[in-house]
This record gives sequence, C-alpha cells and structure tokens, in this order.
Amino acid sequence: MCAVCVRTGEGSCASPCVPMRCPAGGSPVCPEVNREQSGKLYIIWLFFVMVSYAYNAWSIIFRAVFPYQTPDTIPIFLTFDYIADIIYVFDIALFKVRLQFLHNGFWVEDYKQTKANYFKKREFKLDLLSLLPLDLLYFVYGINSLFRLPRFLKVQTFWEFFNRVDAVTKTPYVIRIIRTLMYMMYLIHLNACAYYAMSTWEGIGSNRWVFQGDGNAYIRCFYFATKTATSIGKNPKPENEIEYIFMTISWLMGVFIFLYVYQHFRSIFATNSNISAQCR
Repeated sequence: MCAVCVRTGEGSCASPCVPMRCPAGGSPVCPEVNREQSGKLYIIWLFFVMVSYAYNAWSIIFRAVFPYQTPDTIPIFLTFDYIADIIYVFDIALFKVRLQFLHNGFWVEDYKQTKANYFKKREFKLDLLSLLPLDLLYFVYGINSLFRLPRFLKVQTFWEFFNRVDAVTKTPYVIRIIRTLMYMMYLIHLNACAYYAMSTWEGIGSNRWVFQGDGNAYIRCFYFATKTATSIGKNPKPENEIEYIFMTISWLMGVFIFLYVYQHFRSIFATNSNISAQCR
C-alpha cells in the first residue's frame, strides 16, 4: 500500500494521508479528487444511485419488449420506478450540490460555491434531463416504459461509482471484473430483448428459428442470446434474410464480447501483478 495525500498549492497536506493502492510509478501522488467523493458515505450513496440506474437500464427495455407488464405487475414496476426517481432527485438536491471541489489548491466547502460549481457542470444538465417527466404521457398514451428512456442519461454516476470504489479498495481488480461482467450480461440482455422482439414481429412459433412460446419467455430468450454471444452454437438455423442478418450481428457482437472480456481480464491481472510488485 502507498500513502496518498491531497496537497494544497503550497506543498503541505490539506488532509491526512489515506491508504490507497499504489499507482504505476510506485510513489505518493496528490489526486485532485473531492474528499467527500472518496468518503464512505458518498460511496455508499453512489451504490444506491448505481443500483437505481441499473434497474432502469434493465427494466425499461425489458418491459417494452416482453409481455410482463400486466395490470397485476404495473403497481410493482411503478413503485420501483418512482423509488429510483426519488433517489435521482436526492442525488441532485442533497449530494451533488454539496460536493466540495479543489480551487487553487484549496478545498472549497461553502455551500453557495459548491452549488454554483455543480450547476456549471455538464453533469448537472444530464442529471436534469434524466428526470424529464415524460411519465406524464402515461395519461395520454397509457403506461409505456419507453417514456422513461431519459433515465439512461444518469450513466455518468454509474461509472463514477465504480471509479471511486476502484480507487479506494484494496482489491480493485475484483471491482473491474464485476463491472466487465455487468457489461457482458447487459449486452446479452439487450440481445435477448431483440430476439424476442424479432420473434413477436415474425410471429411466435411461426418457424423453427423464432421463440416457440414454451416456458418463460425471458429465460428462454436469454439462454438463446447467451449461446449466440458465446458462439456455443446449436441454435436453430435462420430461415430468411432478416434472421440471417440478426444472427450475423449477434455473432459479431459475441466476438466483440469475447475479445473485450479477454483483453480486459488480461489487463486487470497484469496491472494487479505490477501493483503488487511495486508496493512490496
């Protein structure tokens, strides 16, 4: 482990040194990061925001494609929707406006200045856009999860959570592996949704390639997408040009996933080995 401290412009430590993983050079550095952003409370809060974003990213497309948004399940989905929205609002109103920032080597803690600093950022504009109340269109067009697509704009907080945890944890490679697996599973999720949408468009059970309508639709389609993405094969042969195009894109995506995961894991373990050697 290496001692890492935040210094002022005069060269003295503005805050106590905190243990962090050793950087590539093996020497102490002074990152210009907000003290609250590296604190436990803020990281715990970012976890809740990350979970809210992950829920939106998964459920919006899922509910738009699969027939699981029924009169019985709508109250459940809406409850989780608005819990996630409340977390988004709290993130803006209670946390982001109070984050200290470094100015000329000194931490600025005054609320008016921290709020003004946040309002000037591009992140603030994206946070506001992510809360566009398009849900009001439910009263005109009915409940459609696609009206919640602006919630995807909160992705910078999703990335921020993993970056902050990666910076303070003793085992950053575990965090990177989890993030990589989440990316992989989400791409497979999108492919499963696309496969079911294609099956619905052509007709459920209309040929051997499409979803046959047996069992749980999401699990069966996710299994199909996983086999395609991992190039396991043994899927039904496409029977028309649209299906051939879909499978070609899916296989190419599978190759991309394999190469990305392989290179990312290789980089993770190589970096971890170098850090361990430098910090001995």
